[in-house]
Amino acid sequence: MASNSIRILWKKFMKYIRKILKNKNLLIDDEMKKKIYSDFIRYSSELAKCIEEYNLFFYRLIYYMHYKEYISILEKIDPISFI
Repeated sequence: MASNSIRILWKKFMKYIRKILKNKNLLIDDEMKKKIYSDFIRYSSELAKCIEEYNLFFYRLIYYMHYKEYISILEKIDPISFI
């Protein structure tokens, strides 16, 4: 189970690194990969806390953006006038 979650974390890590560096062909040698894997395993509880906090922040941000979009749409629409 832990091995599978480390692989998933590795894939996400590589995805974000490639986006940050804007290099889709970025390769990391096996020695460096082993060191990063070992850090993921060693600090897995700390990483889990950071990921959980990030996810909570992300969901709050999305909620806030949807809320602001909803409010801006309501402001663009004139109030309903009764006949």
